[in-house]
Amino acid sequence: MDRAGDGSSLLSSFMFNFSGPAGAAGLACLGWRRSLRRQQAEPATKSVAGKVTSIGKDGHSFAIVSPGDTNQTLEFVIDQNTKVQGEVHVGTTVTVAYQAVEGGENLAVAVTAQG
Repeated sequence: MDRAGDGSSLLSSFMFNFSGPAGAAGLACLGWRRSLRRQQAEPATKSVAGKVTSIGKDGHSFAIVSPGDTNQTLEFVIDQNTKVQGEVHVGTTVTVAYQAVEGGENLAVAVTAQG
């Protein structure tokens, strides 16, 4: 028990319980849980193809029209991590891998010019 009244027995017991292989396994488990939460927090990556209809003046955004019955216009933003393959300009057909981010924006992860 805590003879000194300062909680030192409880503290040493706590440290003992988290030392050695069992403690390491417990800490590894905590790390795994944090990693799993981080993976779950990342938004899913989607992909769409279409023709570029506009590029923002600053070059940090663009829009495409996806082919099909809906002719849906999708807008994207890009950042320093966006990978761009090929030359992209208005009229270029592209494939865009993107993630929905806070604020309702679509962040382009990769943009690939087709043909």
